[in-house]
Amino acid sequence: MKNKYTINELAEIYGIPKSKIRYWEKKNLLKPIRDTNNDYRQYDMKQVIELGDIIFFRNIGIPIKHLVTYTTMDYAQLNATFKETKEDIDNQIKQLILTKEALDTKIEKMNLIEHLTESPYEDSQPHFKEAKFNIDNSESLGKIFLNNPYGFSLYFSLNPEVKITEGYVGSIADSNDETFIWEHKNGYYKTALLKVNPDNLYDNNLAQHLAYFKKNGLKVTSVITSYLSTHVDEKRYDFHQAWFEIIK
Repeated sequence: MKNKYTINELAEIYGIPKSKIRYWEKKNLLKPIRDTNNDYRQYDMKQVIELGDIIFFRNIGIPIKHLVTYTTMDYAQLNATFKETKEDIDNQIKQLILTKEALDTKIEKMNLIEHLTESPYEDSQPHFKEAKFNIDNSESLGKIFLNNPYGFSLYFSLNPEVKITEGYVGSIADSNDETFIWEHKNGYYKTALLKVNPDNLYDNNLAQHLAYFKKNGLKVTSVITSYLSTHVDEKRYDFHQAWFEIIK
């Protein structure tokens, strides 16, 4: 067994870049021996083992600020460091799970947009029981969006002319005096993708859908939507899943 190792050999032993060893040296985690003839770094077996400890601790998330003094820690200090790091990792895992769930939902909504584009006018019941209107300030609006970014809804009354009311599906905990703009009826609905200019709600493709229903002898009495996504399709649109209440 060798008595001394170079930085190249040390990097090869652990499969890490030399720059990482140098960085840890600057943080005083590792102190090489200097060859008195050429001032090259050298490492003895004690430092090889110390480097292994540093790599292990970093791999399990121990912060560098704790590693600076880890060689002087007693049992209680070292165990407290492990517990603190585990708590941090548990919190990160919880946040990652929430992030993954949000991404799964977003991908589900995007897949639904693709499906509605390829297969419009399928029979479908709205997945919510009511839509309400009580967005009276920016604070309420922000809270609603954070609770359910897909809860925004548009209600289209068609007689005697098209009128659009903004609302949301579901409720927030401290919301009072909510006004219902729509309640689910056990009627006949067909669904399609509605795209709406967010700067002008009346700039939308509703007429295209109504023309289809008229051509096929179906009368639409109202339309309720649920927000899916916002992206560019020639220009920027909000995309909604729309349910058309039909009188056969």
